[in-house]
Amino acid sequence: MMNIIKSDEFVKTINSFSKLVNYDIFFIERNYFSNILKLQEIIINDLDREENFHPITMNELETEFNVNSEMIGIMAEYGLIAYHSVYFPNSDEREYNFGFDIALPSYEMDKVANIKAVMVHPKYRGHRLGYILNMLSLERLKNKGYNHIFATVSPYNSDSLLMFMHSGFVIRNLKYKYGNKLRCIVYNDITKNFSQIKYFGKEIFISNEDIETQKKYLNEGYVGVDIRNIDNQYKIVYVNYLDHKTTRGGA
Repeated sequence: MMNIIKSDEFVKTINSFSKLVNYDIFFIERNYFSNILKLQEIIINDLDREENFHPITMNELETEFNVNSEMIGIMAEYGLIAYHSVYFPNSDEREYNFGFDIALPSYEMDKVANIKAVMVHPKYRGHRLGYILNMLSLERLKNKGYNHIFATVSPYNSDSLLMFMHSGFVIRNLKYKYGNKLRCIVYNDITKNFSQIKYFGKEIFISNEDIETQKKYLNEGYVGVDIRNIDNQYKIVYVNYLDHKTTRGGA
């Protein structure tokens, strides 16, 4: 029996035919691990660029389930259509405590949580399911006292970047993680409302493919706040953060 967090609905349209889809958001238990791997396989087969996605193994699911993590999913129609996981790293865990990647003060390291996975079935994209799961997790994390929320996103994955930015995240760093995969370190301080933070200076538009220029501006205290399609090319919008002297990202 599913441990349901909330239920809702959305309208799905296929070939001009619309229907109402009811769905349940629930806590993932071990018996759903095979469903997660099946969903992951569908997503991998739909990728434009293989490096956009970092897959998880059954062993990793087992390990995360038995340590500091929280997993939720969305069930609708024929099965699992979305999956979301949060990992709570140790304060000295340099690989997965992304506070090290933005020079977070040591006394804040135990308040870090990572959104480690957001998967949505390709046939159910466009209904803000990733955003809904993100916002639900952010509220739960805030209630648990986790202030610094991170995720890693490929700079080439414009849809995922936009989803995180709409969830209140900004790009704070850009570096190789998980061995050799280039990732934006996106960050949300949920003690603040980033949508209300004031910025100064003009907006800088940088192609998501132009990695070195992005690193240059990140080093100068800029943060990535939006992504836009301009002349069929994705541009990340960078602005200088007012508090950049204490919150600047590294290269």
